[in-house]
Amino acid sequence: MKHVKVLILVGMAALLAIGLYWWWHHNTIYPSTDDAYLQANILSIAPQVGGRVTEVRVSENAYVEAGAVMINLDTATLQAAANTAQAQFDLATQSAGASGSSVAVAHARLVSVTAALTEAKALFGLGVVVAPILGPAVGAYLHPLGIDPQSSAGASELASPS
Repeated sequence: MKHVKVLILVGMAALLAIGLYWWWHHNTIYPSTDDAYLQANILSIAPQVGGRVTEVRVSENAYVEAGAVMINLDTATLQAAANTAQAQFDLATQSAGASGSSVAVAHARLVSVTAALTEAKALFGLGVVVAPILGPAVGAYLHPLGIDPQSSAGASELASPS
């Protein structure tokens, strides 16, 4: 009788161990949750300057590395702003040398135009958009203004002149 109780106890422990193993194995293959929350990294991609997109170098959900060029912007307006600032700089430099009586005014103008030229050259250098992190590219962020060209609303927005 004593041996029967021990065998029953060992059998119950073995069944419990087999059941726990099956439950653990099943949960590793088929995970589930009651709260249904997902974690994801959302990343907005935007250029530091505005302009028309001339070339998209990645496709939807393509794997990109940090620093990779994703799109190119048209730099014609930025080049025009840089040329205008350069012309104003040259004009201010000439007026500073020509007028001895208004040296202080010309110098102040020269300083402000030099700052404008520096800013215009910096903006001209930002004619590309690079990937800020390593990861997949998402198409909605690759289009200017975040318009989805695949949707009917996005197609009408793209067709209308800005």
